[in-house]
Amino acid sequence: TSGGEAALRGTIRAMMEGDGFHEFLTRGANDRILTDAFFRGFFDAADTNNVFFPEAANFNYESNLAAGGADQAQNRLWRQHWSWGLARAPVELIAYIVEEDRNYQEVVTADYMMVNYQTNRFLNAGAVFSSQDPAVFKPGQNNGQIFRDFRLRTEFIQNFGSKIDSHGPFIDYPHAGVLNTHAFLNRYPTTETNRNRARARWTYFHFLGVDIEKSAERTTDPEALADTNNPTMNNPACVTCHALHDPVAGTFQNYGNEGFYRDQWGGRDSLPETYKYPENFDPDAEPSQYLTGDTWFRDMRTPGFEGQSASSPDNSLQWVGQVIADDPRYATAAIKFWWPSLMGAPVLEAPEASDDSDFIIRLAAFEAQNDFIETLGAEFALGIGGGNAYNAKDLLTRMILSPWFRADEVESAAVRERLVKELGTKRLLTPEELEKKSAALLGWKWGTDGRNNPYQFDGEWSNLGDRYKIYYGGIDSDGIVDRSTALTALMANVAEKHALEMSCPAVMLDFDREDSTRLLFNGIDSNTTPVTEIQRAFVVAADSPNTAATYSFSGDIASGDKVVTLLFTNDWYEEDVGDRNLHLSELTIWNSVGDPVLFLEFEDIDSVTGATYGCGNPDNEGFTLWSSCTVSIPFSAEFDSRHTISVLAYGDQAGPDLPGMIVAVNDENPESGSSAGANAIKAVLVNLHERLLGQSLDINDAEIDATYQLLIDSWQARLVWIAERGDWAYAWPDESCNFFLDEHWAEGGIGQRGSDPSGMKNTWMSVLIYLMTDFAYIHE
Repeated sequence: TSGGEAALRGTIRAMMEGDGFHEFLTRGANDRILTDAFFRGFFDAADTNNVFFPEAANFNYESNLAAGGADQAQNRLWRQHWSWGLARAPVELIAYIVEEDRNYQEVVTADYMMVNYQTNRFLNAGAVFSSQDPAVFKPGQNNGQIFRDFRLRTEFIQNFGSKIDSHGPFIDYPHAGVLNTHAFLNRYPTTETNRNRARARWTYFHFLGVDIEKSAERTTDPEALADTNNPTMNNPACVTCHALHDPVAGTFQNYGNEGFYRDQWGGRDSLPETYKYPENFDPDAEPSQYLTGDTWFRDMRTPGFEGQSASSPDNSLQWVGQVIADDPRYATAAIKFWWPSLMGAPVLEAPEASDDSDFIIRLAAFEAQNDFIETLGAEFALGIGGGNAYNAKDLLTRMILSPWFRADEVESAAVRERLVKELGTKRLLTPEELEKKSAALLGWKWGTDGRNNPYQFDGEWSNLGDRYKIYYGGIDSDGIVDRSTALTALMANVAEKHALEMSCPAVMLDFDREDSTRLLFNGIDSNTTPVTEIQRAFVVAADSPNTAATYSFSGDIASGDKVVTLLFTNDWYEEDVGDRNLHLSELTIWNSVGDPVLFLEFEDIDSVTGATYGCGNPDNEGFTLWSSCTVSIPFSAEFDSRHTISVLAYGDQAGPDLPGMIVAVNDENPESGSSAGANAIKAVLVNLHERLLGQSLDINDAEIDATYQLLIDSWQARLVWIAERGDWAYAWPDESCNFFLDEHWAEGGIGQRGSDPSGMKNTWMSVLIYLMTDFAYIHE
């Protein structure tokens, strides 16, 4: 790169903007915290019948009343937007902090949340929106929750929902970044026995890089685990982890099972009734330790963090968020958080079995990677390269430029060998990334129909984004939470189907564009074949034998055996309207000194040895082509020279267009690869390898030769097919073309114009399938 690493660094950082970067951030964040699980299925916090968000409950009631009952179609959409707004809030917060160059510590300390237009309305969040796009988020405050107390007057009316007549004041919600977003609290719910331990466990994992479940060896000795005297407080086998774990669980003390702040009566606490008043549930239960005013369990450790106690029970989660953000492990945890999204594999773990044959190599790889993470974490906390502290764009840029992104640059050969074996220098694209890549290269997403789908968060239903996402190694953030990092047999089938179904419309649409606007096939047309020397397309305006016109052109032809091919390109027929045909009268070819090389009156075509035609017939006035097919006549060029080809022709005019004719001179040997058509095709192959596979190859490269040979083989097979089955580019029922818009199949649309007399459209489909299933296409 001109300018070296500094220029590359600037270029990479400058790319960190726009929709693509936002999608990377939200997808990467969700891959860790998994809150997109609530995009489908029930989400407790978003239930419009709960009383904690009165604005939402009353809007739901009034809407149902106006519609004549619940679950009317007109009410489903706004409910979906409300649910999406709460579900998406944590990953949108992370993306906002990164995109706006805010201090990354705000992920756990932000005193605001992200809202869309609907959550903004029901939470009285204070943001301003100019549209009702549910995917647009802005920072705001949760000013929409109340406590359940004596001022709450509500009734549930069947088929209409909860009607709230009065309630107390809205609470001052103690925002703590991602930690007390409703989606995070619901994704890691608590129970009366779990007591926020899941929330604490994942807080440690995501934001401190500590997996508590692996932090100490756990015994399976039944005698050691037989203790029933509050073992998490007293049993040494349990205390090892719980001494670290339970104080942080206590800092979530204000959030109940569904994640509402102090959801018990009067807003006093979130402690379960079974703990506070056990005798109400079991007459033989031991007396509770609960005292009025408690907000946490007395039989657990005091809320805090590793020897520190929370300053106040009212805002203990805000307190622990700040403590975590100031911990040195927070910076290194941020690197581990984003590592899988950038590198395509999780952070390496220290090997445990020292007697494994590759223990030394695995240990060396772990130590090298861990040293890099620790060093970069310290830089991140201070400011990378003299920049602002905790700037995530600087962090991501440094990670991309590191040897760990470019794995073949690791200094140690042994470590490099392990990395290439375990991680590779390319990573498998996620279904979302593969879909986005194909859309950028081909112009649309596989499986879309061009219509907006308001019940999809991104506004559309697609095959890789929805139908086959799980099959292709994606996640649903619920039961399936780990992405595939290597191609499986099922995934290979999806990749092949993806290429098969996208290749046909991609080829057909691209050749239908003007050459300068094509995405794939600039510099050729659909009739450029591996044997094409020269060719010219004509519109035949002459409409009778008496007005037959001469259509001529000149070009350089190499010596040797050649074939002149005449192609009728646009056959058309409609009953009671007309039949479009092409009539050929004479063909003349001259060399550069004016000597005739070939002269043919088409009525005598059957007398020419080697002459062929796919359809039509000779008559007293020449030769009539009544379908889109070809006539071929062999001849020989004695020496390299400029030749002139002249055709006397006229047409039967019918339909909206005049007859089209292509005249081409072809070499008889496609394997030579030396014709003008072959060179033009190879130039296109070079471009396709660059665009689709990221390979900068010379036209004489072995990879180009291999792709060209595939093209030759496919073309020759297609010519046999055309001779036996007809010249359509995709012949039902063996073949289909999945055009994605209704207009493509409308009268006169591309779906009605599938003629392929040269066989090259179908041949290019095969080439595209070959490239789109290449390792370099589905890995980057």
